[in-house]
Amino acid sequence: MDVVSHILIGTVLGSASAASPGDIATITLFSLLPDLFQMPLYLRVGEEYHRYFWISHDKDWRGFRGHHPFWSDLWEIPHSLLFLVFIITPFVLYFHLPRMAIAAYFSHIFMDIWTHKGEWRMKPFYPFRWEINGLTNMWAWSWRKMLVSWAVLVALLMMVNRLII
Repeated sequence: MDVVSHILIGTVLGSASAASPGDIATITLFSLLPDLFQMPLYLRVGEEYHRYFWISHDKDWRGFRGHHPFWSDLWEIPHSLLFLVFIITPFVLYFHLPRMAIAAYFSHIFMDIWTHKGEWRMKPFYPFRWEINGLTNMWAWSWRKMLVSWAVLVALLMMVNRLII
């Protein structure tokens, strides 16, 4: 799934929990956290292929895992349910962050399971190599399809906010 969709889902979860604006920001951050450290890599790949504003295309990522196993592993680690259970959950509890942050992080992994297939299929129990091949590569959709997806998520966010307020 794309980063904007993860942010919108995190905002919906934060809003649904009737949290303070600071808590909503924390929850939203946790929904984006698994991809956060990949953003510089995304721009680096775009630069490597001489893309406009260094925005890489989905085809730029084909074969990437085989050519860059280290970067691939850095993507797998935060996308693992084991990382969520043994690192993220204790972190949230220790620092008394909103518990919905754990659900937001989980939502990222859960959504990616269904929206990553082929080369980028998920290994939810990394470092174990068991894989789930998703239904679509939503992160590689055209801008038009992503805009429709974002509109649906924004509508969901508005409905949640209306129900809470």
